[in-house]
Amino acid sequence: MNLKTFSICLVANLSLFALPSFAQIPVRLDTQLRDPNGVILEYGVEDGSLHIRQLPDATTMMTLELESAIGFATAPRLTCDLSDGLFDAFPEKPFFKLATAGFSEITCSAGTLEPGLALDTLAAQLTVTGAHTAGGSIRDAILVPEPGCGSVWLLLIGCVAAATRKRR
Repeated sequence: MNLKTFSICLVANLSLFALPSFAQIPVRLDTQLRDPNGVILEYGVEDGSLHIRQLPDATTMMTLELESAIGFATAPRLTCDLSDGLFDAFPEKPFFKLATAGFSEITCSAGTLEPGLALDTLAAQLTVTGAHTAGGSIRDAILVPEPGCGSVWLLLIGCVAAATRKRR
């Protein structure tokens, strides 16, 4: 059996048996995970980048599939660091990663998603499916602005508050 035949058999087994048993969970717009083994999606509002990570003490992920009802601006195979997985993308799935050794983050460069999307709109369009290396499915996912974006918003809010206070 050559490597290509083995790969096709393994993909068929994964798609028929392993993946359907995991529930697709909607991505919530929140600041706290309900499950410490959940995933955090950080969206770069200015450039459409995406960083998917877990909390430092979480069990590593083995599989992750991200679906977007609005689609991806650029094929994630081209913009995301999926290269260290066993199977990084199925032809019909634009965002899928399998790494039996586990992984705790995926970084996607600018242009993966459309820039400038409202966080609540984006969160309503995303779903996550996945599993941990220790077993069990990913049961929680939240969307937050990229940390750099948050500091800009805090600075803007602080300036508005200071300007309002000076007028009184």
